[in-house]
Amino acid sequence: MLRALREVETALVDYRLERDRSQSLDAALKESDKAMRRAEARFRLGADSYLLVLDAQRTQANLTLQVAASRGRIAQLQVQLLRALGGGWESDAAEPSANVASLR
Repeated sequence: MLRALREVETALVDYRLERDRSQSLDAALKESDKAMRRAEARFRLGADSYLLVLDAQRTQANLTLQVAASRGRIAQLQVQLLRALGGGWESDAAEPSANVASLR
């Protein structure tokens, strides 16, 4: 019983932490978009080199990958939490052999 409670608690904490991390990454991605637009505008005006634009694009691409990885991790943690709570996967479809038999 204590082991099951510990698993649920761990799953909840991991999920909350990753959700918080994902929200921070989303905010950072929005800020990186603003920074990229500013860098592009400054380049067009001749105030900065294109290297700053490339750096802003690289930062944005990196954050985009981190956001995607975090969302995937959240999905994994949701499954882990469901299993810790005693849930399982239920299929709506019957066994394939049962479907074939019903067609005859």
